[in-house]
Amino acid sequence: MRTTRSEPELALIVGAARSGTTLLRSLLDAHPEIGCPAEAGLPALIGHARRVWATVCASDDPTPADPLGIGSPDAAQVVVPLPEDAEREIRRSATAMMTYYCQRDRKRIYCDKSLDTGPYLPAVFHSFPNAKCIIIVRHVMDTIASGLEATPWGFNAFGYTPFVHASPDNTVMALARYWEMHVSTALKWQESHPVACHCIRYEDLVADPPSALSTLFEFLDVENDMSVLVRGFTKHNPLSGPGDYKLAFTRAINSESVGRGKQVPVTMIPPSLLARLNELLESLAYPSLTASWNAEPKPFKFAADSTRRELEHIMSFMRDGDWRFDVESIAILADDDLDLRWVVEPGTSTVSRGDGEVDVVITGTAEDLVQLMSGAENLGVLMRSGRIRCVYADTDQPRFDLPGMMASLVACFRAPSARGTPDDAEGVQSHA
Repeated sequence: MRTTRSEPELALIVGAARSGTTLLRSLLDAHPEIGCPAEAGLPALIGHARRVWATVCASDDPTPADPLGIGSPDAAQVVVPLPEDAEREIRRSATAMMTYYCQRDRKRIYCDKSLDTGPYLPAVFHSFPNAKCIIIVRHVMDTIASGLEATPWGFNAFGYTPFVHASPDNTVMALARYWEMHVSTALKWQESHPVACHCIRYEDLVADPPSALSTLFEFLDVENDMSVLVRGFTKHNPLSGPGDYKLAFTRAINSESVGRGKQVPVTMIPPSLLARLNELLESLAYPSLTASWNAEPKPFKFAADSTRRELEHIMSFMRDGDWRFDVESIAILADDDLDLRWVVEPGTSTVSRGDGEVDVVITGTAEDLVQLMSGAENLGVLMRSGRIRCVYADTDQPRFDLPGMMASLVACFRAPSARGTPDDAEGVQSHA
């Protein structure tokens, strides 16, 4: 390990809320060379200090360089030249806090993790030109799903408020715009400062932590110490400041949350915003959001063996029903297990395992499909929450009584507790 300097180096974690910023902060703070506290707001402090100094200095200058920039909405982006004494004082004040945190454990890098860092990047790099920027991103739909889950009683956290106020009748659009603003700001900064920036995807971090961290540690020029994967959870203090409320109850990295955004209806995002999101997703090597996105499988398999068996048992038998809908075939598929896929033809009461040409796709996790097909949970609740999604194979297909069709379909299947085994029940066997 290197000898600690009197003045720590500065690194920044930049990312939208619910993108893994707190997870990354905890892992970095566990590294013997890096100190990364909770959301202290150092970038905003530097930005505000520059604004105060610029205002004070401008009061003595009859012809300030940018008299309107100081009070503009984009004031944080305006780096007004200041006297050397002012520049020195801003850096000294920020460095004092960085040193205080790092000195206790003899760490040489201070890493700031604040959700509002993006707009203050010009100010921070003006005072600390050798700073390094760690950009962490996550698929927009997963961040929306996580944001909705984390704010059940109101959107007064994470910086969501102004976006929700702008579109109170569509919180999906509000959180999508929030993601777009944060990610586009970070990527623009990376484009103009490529050497000073390193981008890491949340999905890559949770899928292969050693690989993702090794590359990050190389960027930060620190030891490749994988003990952080254990110490990052045992060292975390949930009372140390703002951050992800889940981390206090987490003991290891897992990828279970990847793909949860499948339950968020992509139709809630206006076309113009969707186009901008897709541009950013493409630049980050994420799949685009299309009309069929909600029916596409998740990237990882999560279905438990017991759930798999229960769903397979339910789908192994279909009884005769009175089918009155102009729908010949329906695909039922688990988005968390590619092997759990069926094509149902209600008119002939047949079920075939696998894929095929269909009119409608019904999808959800294996667990939620069990709840649906067994009738264990209210159909309206499952669909309203997005846990069960219904997607038309042909977007031009005439719409029909969707709730009625779903209810009729579910009625064709019997709950396991009521039907016994397929051989004991009257009805039509499915095709394997």
